[in-house]
Amino acid sequence: MNSIYRFWAWLHSGFDPGLLLVILLPAFVAVTLSQPGLPQTADGHLHLLRVVEIDQSWRDGVFYPRWAPDMAYGYGYPIFNYFAPLLYHVTEVVHVAGLGFETALKLVLTGCFLLGGWGTYSLTKDLMGARAGVLASAAYVYAPFLLREVFVRGGYAQFLATCIMPAAMWSFYRLATRDEPVYLLTGSLLSGAVIVSHNISGMIFFPFLSLFAFWMVCSTRRWGRLKWVVAGLAVSLALVAFFMVPALVEKPLVKLDRLRQDYFDYTIHFMTLREILSPTKVPDSSSLNPVWLLNLGTAQMILGVLGLVGIALGPWPRERRVQIAFFPVMLIVSVFMMLPWSRAIWEHAPLLPFTQFPWRFFSLAILGAAVLCAASVGLWARVPWNRARAALVVACLAGVVVAAFPQLYPLWPPARKEDLSPKDVVLNEVRTGIVGTNSASECLPVWVVDEPTTSPLVDSYISGRPISKLDLSSLPENASAELVKHTVASDAYAFSSPSAATLRFHTFYFPGWRAFVDAKPVAIEPSYPDGLITLPMPE
Repeated sequence: MNSIYRFWAWLHSGFDPGLLLVILLPAFVAVTLSQPGLPQTADGHLHLLRVVEIDQSWRDGVFYPRWAPDMAYGYGYPIFNYFAPLLYHVTEVVHVAGLGFETALKLVLTGCFLLGGWGTYSLTKDLMGARAGVLASAAYVYAPFLLREVFVRGGYAQFLATCIMPAAMWSFYRLATRDEPVYLLTGSLLSGAVIVSHNISGMIFFPFLSLFAFWMVCSTRRWGRLKWVVAGLAVSLALVAFFMVPALVEKPLVKLDRLRQDYFDYTIHFMTLREILSPTKVPDSSSLNPVWLLNLGTAQMILGVLGLVGIALGPWPRERRVQIAFFPVMLIVSVFMMLPWSRAIWEHAPLLPFTQFPWRFFSLAILGAAVLCAASVGLWARVPWNRARAALVVACLAGVVVAAFPQLYPLWPPARKEDLSPKDVVLNEVRTGIVGTNSASECLPVWVVDEPTTSPLVDSYISGRPISKLDLSSLPENASAELVKHTVASDAYAFSSPSAATLRFHTFYFPGWRAFVDAKPVAIEPSYPDGLITLPMPE
């Protein structure tokens, strides 16, 4: 009986009612996502097609592919060498567990809301207590920017990275303020996960994370923790070197410079302060392209102003006020980076123009705004009655959630997309002209001068015939070639020819491909102007 009592007492002591509320907070989002089909977004279906390519690679035993074998009309596309792949691998894990592609992706998106809410709660609770943590979590989960990413734009990779950020900052907060080495591991893993979820988000998040960690060390004057913070930041970069080093070193091998041109020129996407601070409006769902504002949110703005007063009047010691003050600073800097006034920074900061859209800084602004909203509990702490204080927090919580309801009515497509295959990858390119699930086809190898609008492989994909990459027109007279095996990363042929020839394959040339004839390596070269693999074949 004593053992049972001690176990019950331990459970009771560890119970966190605030955390239970945080887990329940995304319920309205989860209900919306539970409808059949994916929301009708700009990019959502493209992310699903990338999962299909990861699935094909896993089936052939390639568990970290850099090449999408069926994209670019079957010529192949090195997208995973440059675009962070964590979302697609996580979704594939859920898919392998037995769920369809679409359901797996929606389950991952729901998990992202939970992760973002929990990370914001944990960070804010450490700073201001559980009530503030719950309010911050609600302000974060129901931020218009997050809802827009899921239900309008479909930027699911950026959404995943954004939802990891609060947990990464919480881990570094504890690494900087507590003697618990475990946070060296969690902080490094989580900050690295941001980068391999969405490299652009990681690029803008890492400087803020570094500044935050140093700010926390300075606020507590625990200078001995500085070496742990530096180690955590260094380890996080080391952990993602397998992805970032090839992406940066091999950048000249593809056409990534397109991400700075035409529509992707950051100079045409600066926002105005009026837009950012504007109240949330109900989108006209009957419109062909309903307007969803990029803004901080009405409730977030009102509570944020109260939070500024709460920081000054709240019952926290000076050290804690200094720590909390980081978040309005982060909010102000993030907003500034979205305005034309920051253009000089954009022009001179390395790689920043590849961010394309200054509004990506909303991923940081919403966290700053959420913690600032939570600081309003410092104002309510001045109320003498505890029940009244609790009622005010509940009212704020309800206001944040209810204010987001207009953005929980997305458009839905008529059909579900559970069972997808490489055929769907190719059909999407044929139908839309979007090569490689990138609007600018920026991952096409530089050797591809004449960019494809179709390929001889399309009919095989559509009809379900075996995929043979060998260009039969390159065979000499009386030669024969029989496909022995085709995988996502190799093609084997039994070849016979009375004369030497230069064979051509319907696969884009890219450094790393190798060819063997009778087990002996032979040199391969790109054809001009289509950039396909060619290799010499003796008689």
